[in-house]
Amino acid sequence: MNIEHHPIDILLAAFAAGTLDNGQHIAIATHLFSCPKCHTFVCSMEEVGGAMLEGLPAASMSNGAMAAVEARLNEPVRSA
Repeated sequence: MNIEHHPIDILLAAFAAGTLDNGQHIAIATHLFSCPKCHTFVCSMEEVGGAMLEGLPAASMSNGAMAAVEARLNEPVRSA
């Protein structure tokens, strides 16, 4: 199977950043399953994002921040 159509780079980068809505995420994930070229691009974007995060200065967390996050893990997902 030859893939002739590819998502634009901005959609692939948004997928790597985790900012797509559910429908877009599913569509891009499905494409990435069969397209090594786009999959490689997304992996590169994930590496860039990771490098950017590593370059940020450390920030202090407030008291109870972890407990607040853990409490939200069981809340229902809100749609955007």
